[in-house]
Amino acid sequence: MGKPATIPFGGLDLLREWLTRRRRLFTQEARSLSLPQPKGVLLAGPPGTGKSNCAKNIATILNLPLLQLDIASLLGSLVGESEGNVRRALKTAQAIAPCVLWIDEIEKALSGSGDTSGVSQRVLGNILTFMSESTSGVFVVATCNDPSALPSELKRKGRFDENFFVDLPTEPERVQILGIHLQRFGIHLESEYLEAIAASTAKFSGAELETLASEAALLAFDEGRPQQVTLADLETCRQTITPLAIQDAAAVERMQVWASTARRASSPVVAAKTQSLRAAKFRNMN
Repeated sequence: MGKPATIPFGGLDLLREWLTRRRRLFTQEARSLSLPQPKGVLLAGPPGTGKSNCAKNIATILNLPLLQLDIASLLGSLVGESEGNVRRALKTAQAIAPCVLWIDEIEKALSGSGDTSGVSQRVLGNILTFMSESTSGVFVVATCNDPSALPSELKRKGRFDENFFVDLPTEPERVQILGIHLQRFGIHLESEYLEAIAASTAKFSGAELETLASEAALLAFDEGRPQQVTLADLETCRQTITPLAIQDAAAVERMQVWASTARRASSPVVAAKTQSLRAAKFRNMN
């Protein structure tokens, strides 16, 4: 627990804006005016889209300490042990409030699949009761790769302040994400080069873009060109990566259907007229 260092991440402008507007609600001034305390957000989207990084950054944006609740590790084998563990963790969060309580991959612990003892249901009950009754300023951030596996009680409107859909990054977001990861290796590419590779990575997640940057940096290093990554390096490495959105297209499509019931974390991008020009430039650079 503690205030985490900000981990740079690209995009998600609508989510950032929503959070920034609520930052002052955790202050003593807001509490003295009896303004309602935000309860939390559900972040759902395909794997690798940066939900965990985003959860850590939410604590920084709200200027609050971060506490992670790993429900899977709290599920004990003895009768009543799991519920007791979860209740103690929730009491700890209440004691240090205001704070951000991050529950990662919440569907794995609460889906209830294969649970004949009813533990998942009772743990869910503890969390729902806590969220509805807590007034101490515990902001719950739950991340989820598969919202279809979540109990309907958790997804219904009013449980969280908002359900956000964290989609695969848009083209401008891919430019930001690639730039951030390349800079970690001391590599700086001009914007038109980043735009060219972003145009050809339409179905890549943030995690896959991170892999692309790492592989290109390794390729350049192996060829005796440390920190001298070229567009050709990135294109060579891109061809070796098959995005999950292609490998498991049906799962991503199901997720995008659910997105119609949620709020988007990023602004939609209208296809740019310059895309064909950028693609031509990309071909010429190779």
